[in-house]
This record gives sequence, structure tokens and C-alpha cells, in this order.
Amino acid sequence: MNHDKHIEVDQSILAAIADGMNEFYMIDARINDCDFRLIDRRLQAMRKRGLISYTRKTGWRMAK
Repeated sequence: MNHDKHIEVDQSILAAIADGMNEFYMIDARINDCDFRLIDRRLQAMRKRGLISYTRKTGWRMAK
């Protein structure tokens, strides 16, 4: 997997979250052209970088 693909997937995930898709299954359905494992890895990487956050109550959302 190359760096450009990660950037593309990250942008797609951020756009989905910005559009109100806060559950994994919603994000996965919107980004249907890549493996769910990659989506999960990118979500976790962006969470660790502080770009997004996750709670059980609100799901995925943009970090403040």
C-alpha cells in the first residue's frame, strides 16, 4: 500500500465524518472500494494523530 492511497482513503474518511457518518458501517458503506481493515487502520491512525475522536455515545467525529 502506498502513501498516496492512504492520503486518498484518509480524505474520504474525513469527508464521510464531516457529512455526519459517525459509525464504522456508514463510513465503510460510503468508501466501498477498499478493504474494511484498511479503513479501520486509517481511522485509528487519524485518531492517534488527533484529527478525529471516537466515543461510544457520539461515534466518530472531527476533533476540536
